[in-house]
Amino acid sequence: MNLPVQAPGTGESFRIDLAYPSQRIAIEYDGDWHRTDRSRFRRDRRKDDVLHELGWRVVRVVDSDLLSPSAFLGRLEHLGAPRLR
Repeated sequence: MNLPVQAPGTGESFRIDLAYPSQRIAIEYDGDWHRTDRSRFRRDRRKDDVLHELGWRVVRVVDSDLLSPSAFLGRLEHLGAPRLR
């Protein structure tokens, strides 16, 4: 949780909400303010760009994914996230 990452060229710092570091899978939860707050939206897009440059795959999750998680869990499985037993 809250794994720190830093952009190599600019030194910008970000935190990944949830991560599978060895698979380089980042899970980002987006509440409503992530789309309604313009500066938060821009920062999220920049974070995605940095993570992609560093070889991460980003899965963005919204509240409906948490209410009905089968599609979200399927995306994680497709990306190679380890399954809980």
